[in-house]
Amino acid sequence: MNVPALLFVIFLVSAQIGEAGAAIFQPMIPRTPCCPMTCSMDTPGQSGSGCSCNNMPTSAMPQSTCSCSHQRMMAPAPSISERVRQYIIRGYRRISRKNVLDHESRKILYSMIVTHPGLELRSLAELCGLNEHTLKYHLDQIVDAGLVSVCQAGNNNHYFENHGTYSIEEQQLMSRFHHRGPGKLLTAVQDNPGVSRGELASILGISGPVVSRSMQQLIKEGLIRQETDGKFRRYYPGWDPDTLSCTLNS
Repeated sequence: MNVPALLFVIFLVSAQIGEAGAAIFQPMIPRTPCCPMTCSMDTPGQSGSGCSCNNMPTSAMPQSTCSCSHQRMMAPAPSISERVRQYIIRGYRRISRKNVLDHESRKILYSMIVTHPGLELRSLAELCGLNEHTLKYHLDQIVDAGLVSVCQAGNNNHYFENHGTYSIEEQQLMSRFHHRGPGKLLTAVQDNPGVSRGELASILGISGPVVSRSMQQLIKEGLIRQETDGKFRRYYPGWDPDTLSCTLNS
């Protein structure tokens, strides 16, 4: 082989090696999620949202170039637990004395407490048509806002409008009126001041010893006053009927 032919062969081999190296070491253009996974090699002018891809043919092989741009980066969405935590915090902060009654159930509940002072949780749930768990939640919100006061009588909590309407003694008395057993005794004594133990037993349909045992706690609380009349024990209201009669009869 003569020298010119040999030089020509070397030139062709060098050109092929150079093109192959350029293809291998061509820098990768990073794609962002806005681009399609692949750009079509045979469809010029392919475009996606925020992305334009064009085929740029070369002498040996078409090269695909892609230019991508983003207007803004999206922050990752918060987790479910984080959203629940934020909702609870915001929900708690939103409830105040000014807007606590904006909720329909709390508005009805507060109205029932004003209309029927001294009721306990179960009776309020029946009047409002709510289950006790739901009502307890709304009741706690109203109490925390300072619109309702709580009086403990026996083993139950009783609820009153909290605007200085009722004294502590009045709340205690009215709460007892809502108790089934003590309430009947208090009502009988209120309607029959000076009634004897035997007369109370006849009115309520219970025995004399039951009347005596039931009266002991009411006397201790100052709700009933007991006086001895010869061999009889007579019972009187421990409160002033003239000032409380309207409230107790409401």
